[in-house]
Amino acid sequence: MSIRKQRIAKRLEVLGLAFNGQKIGGKYTIGSATFKTLDEIEAYIESLEQANEQQSVVETVKTETWEDRNRDAALQYQLEQANEQQSVVETVKTVETWEDRNRDAALQYQLEQGMSKSNRKPFNDRAGYVASKKNPITGISNVIYVASEQGIESDSKYVTVCEGHKQMISSTSIPKARIDMKDASQWCSECQGLSLLKVS
Repeated sequence: MSIRKQRIAKRLEVLGLAFNGQKIGGKYTIGSATFKTLDEIEAYIESLEQANEQQSVVETVKTETWEDRNRDAALQYQLEQANEQQSVVETVKTVETWEDRNRDAALQYQLEQGMSKSNRKPFNDRAGYVASKKNPITGISNVIYVASEQGIESDSKYVTVCEGHKQMISSTSIPKARIDMKDASQWCSECQGLSLLKVS
């Protein structure tokens, strides 16, 4: 087989076609197509290669389009998730704000009416009083106050005070302040020391 026929055979092999380089009945046969000359075969190969290149470009564009769509869908999903989280945060803030306003309004009403919350709570007559609980370590109450009403400068609305040691911690919400009120050994250094003595 001549060098030219070998090159043609290699090019056709790349395209998935077989070529043996022999004429049958005065014609070359490639698949179901027949050709009189090698020039016709080379022209046929060039048209097939161009068609393959165009198909490759189309497939690349399709792939890029799907990648863009997938990326856009992922970004849209992330945006929706972020919006949902923001919505939940705003709802929680709104609920906490309304709870605080309602509680503050009830406290204000009780003060205006001269009512006290409970006779068994020794600190309920103090300004900004919210709640109290007996400290098991000292036997004296831990008390939650509205910081501004008690005249305490704080970066949060509420403070929990260990009345036995006059130490305090600030909280942004009453649920957090109640956790602090129940266990002063977590934030009062004097209570921590006493709790360690009771353990040993």
